[in-house]
Amino acid sequence: MSLTLWSGVNPENARTLKILVAAALANVPVTLKPCEYGRENETAEYCRNCSPCGRYPALQTEEGYIFESNAILRHIARLDRSGGFLYGRTPLEGSQVDMWLDFATTELDAAVTP
Repeated sequence: MSLTLWSGVNPENARTLKILVAAALANVPVTLKPCEYGRENETAEYCRNCSPCGRYPALQTEEGYIFESNAILRHIARLDRSGGFLYGRTPLEGSQVDMWLDFATTELDAAVTP
């Protein structure tokens, strides 16, 4: 399994960091590919394959690309190799994970994003 996370040149961005933390917790190896804004992300190829809006982060897998940080988090959680059930053991627990991801996006990220 090969996963490459396309990110802006500042890997300390919160969206990139939360993905890297989840990957570490899930014991899922991810290679970070820092990219310069206004270069790779504005190519037709990037917009077609990685993100239609040309945003970072995007995850490149052997099967295809995933954009939006929470979708990437869910993908990594489903690949969990740690035995820790990062995405829950039951449909309810998985939905509760989704609930908190949505809460973080709408309430927490919105409060700190200009």
